[in-house]
Formats: sequence, C-alpha cells, structure tokens
Amino acid sequence: MRTALFLPLLLSCGLLAACNTADTPAADATPNAAPKAAAKENARALSSACQIFSNDDIRAHFGIDTATELKVDEGGGAFPNCSYEWGTDLVVRTIHVGGQEIQVRDPAKLMLVVARGVGPEAFKASTSVYKDAQDIPGIGEQARWGTAMSQLTFLSGSNLVHINVKADSDPETNRQKAIELAQGALRKL
Repeated sequence: MRTALFLPLLLSCGLLAACNTADTPAADATPNAAPKAAAKENARALSSACQIFSNDDIRAHFGIDTATELKVDEGGGAFPNCSYEWGTDLVVRTIHVGGQEIQVRDPAKLMLVVARGVGPEAFKASTSVYKDAQDIPGIGEQARWGTAMSQLTFLSGSNLVHINVKADSDPETNRQKAIELAQGALRKL
C-alpha cells in the first residue's frame, strides 16, 4: 500500500532528475530583487522538506489530535522529501481485482518533495504524467493538480514542489488541503 504513494513520487523525482539543468536569471534582474533574493536564501537553507511545516502545523491543518501518533519520515538524496502518516482506516479507496471492486482502508498520508535549481521544463516534465491535470492559478509561476495521483505540483522561482495528499476519501478535500499547504509553503520558500 505504501507503493501507491511512492510510485507517483518516484516517477516525478526521476523526471525532475532528467530535467535538472535549468538556468535561472540573477536575483537582481527584476524590480523585486530584495524579496526574491531573501526567498532564494531561505530555499538554499532548506536541507529537508520537513522544515517547511512543523508537526504542529500538520496537526492543525489536518485536525489531528495530540493523542494520534503522527509518523514523520525525512528523506534526503537529490530532492529533500518529507512524509507524514497518521491514523488507521481513514482513507477508503476502491481497487479492481479479478473483475471485483474491493474497498481498501489506509492511514492518512502527506508527502512533500522539493527540487531546487529547476525551471519550467522540469515542471512540464514532472506533470506530464498527470492524465487528469488541472491548472491551479495563483500558486507560484505554475501549479497543476492531478486527481488520480492526488498530487499538486508547483513551480516557484527555481523550486519545484510536489505535495501529495491522501488524507481523505474525497479527492476534492485532498485537493483543497494541497492548495492550502502550497500557499503556506510559498511563504517559506
């Protein structure tokens, strides 16, 4: 069941690695150079995607009570990532096996992946796998939601962020939670 979460992100990371050659303009090339330079410095200091949101931020955003264990797994490598998991049997999904529909219950999950030093071509490559893509205006330079993958990807400067939310059985609720998280992440990148 963890495979369902990691396969889309693994594919996205592979696509990002293939496209990690973008050059970005100098921070002082625009009228808003000071804020952009500060944002770039914050992004450079980011060594873990777990630094974007505190555990308390995640608990508050998803309404996770303090009695519920919040598992956090920090991943490094080429692209900092952070995954959160809580509860049991919170997300119900239907799979088809041998011509039958089976209800599967999973814990709630959130994964953040941050790729730095990339450009629009990496965004295009990593979201090309979204068969049901929806552009989301107002988040970074570009943002796209894929319902089947339950993932929002956005580009802000030279930072590409994937937010994979499987915290509810309702895809629209997951989409809204991802958009809210993206807006919060933009303030920290």
